[in-house]
Order: sequence, then structure tokens, then C-alpha cells
Amino acid sequence: SLGRAGAKAGTSASDAGRRARSAGADGAVAEPASRVDRADGVDADVITIPYAPRPLQSVLHALIDGHRFTVAVCHRRFGKTVLALNHLIRAALVCPRERPRFAYIAPTYKQGKAVAWDYLRHYARAVPGTVVHESELRVTFPTWAQVRICGADNADGLRGLYLDGAVLDELDRKSTRLNSSHITISYAV
Repeated sequence: SLGRAGAKAGTSASDAGRRARSAGADGAVAEPASRVDRADGVDADVITIPYAPRPLQSVLHALIDGHRFTVAVCHRRFGKTVLALNHLIRAALVCPRERPRFAYIAPTYKQGKAVAWDYLRHYARAVPGTVVHESELRVTFPTWAQVRICGADNADGLRGLYLDGAVLDELDRKSTRLNSSHITISYAV
């Protein structure tokens, strides 16, 4: 999953929850995940995607931002896929690198298309100028950042794919062939 440098390591869920609850009288988080500002400091319009995280999802967004790697073990119907895709979209939009690449990796390509593709299209289309590539299960934002859906069933197809960030969903169901030679995620700190 995605991470950001700058927050204290070891932040607990209860600490993040207290910060989220104390952010405003109306319960709004000071910097909600659905609000995106450009990371390069250039004055730009604020893009609001149609995603309002649930309270515990807000806690997870805060924790993910504070760590390079995150493992989230949550119950069924928690909204992990929607949370992950919106986090990828935000990361793609604020990434200061040239032409950043992000991926949502499902256990199989078919499962990724069935479970995540509709969500990715829905939330990404809120960004003006986004191009949706149906046949490639990929969206390209006006900044040339990309988010794509991949499957771990074709591990060799992931080899050599440059990624600035990735979410591996249903990690326990991944092919045993998928390893660090297929995916290397690096963040410059």
C-alpha cells in the first residue's frame, strides 16, 4: 500500500482517530482524503472526488499516510477496496514525480476488473480531463499520472512495471509466484 514520509512512525489507530475527531466541531478532518491539492506548491484548483470516508476509513487514511508500508486487516464490507482506490487516486494526483504510476493488484485480473474497475472509473472521472482506457483497465489524469488495475495471476506481466505506489488487495489469495522480483515499490524520502 501507499505511504508518505513525515508522520511519526508507530502512530496508533486511536491516536489517528483522536486527531480526526478533534479536527473540527462538525467532525470534518482538517485534510480529508477526498480533497486534493497539488504537491508541487503550484496554486491550482482544488479537486473534490465523490468519496466521503467513514470514520474508521479516515483513521486508516491517516495511518497509511504516515507509513511506507501498511497492512490493513478489516472485516468484510469495511470498504477496503474503495478506500484503497481513492488513496491511489489521491496519491497519483499529488505525486510530484513526472508521469507517476500506481497500481491496484487483485488476486486475478478478472477479479480486479469485477471488483475494482467500476469504482476506479467512477471516482477518477470526477477529475477534469481524466482519460479512461477501458481495454487496459487504466485511467490517466491530466498530470499524466496513471492508476491501473492488475492481477497477481500473471506475475511475470508485473515484472519491470515501474510503480510509484501499489495496493495489493486480498494478499492472502495472491499467487505464491508473486514476490519482490515482480514488484518493487520505492519512495524517495
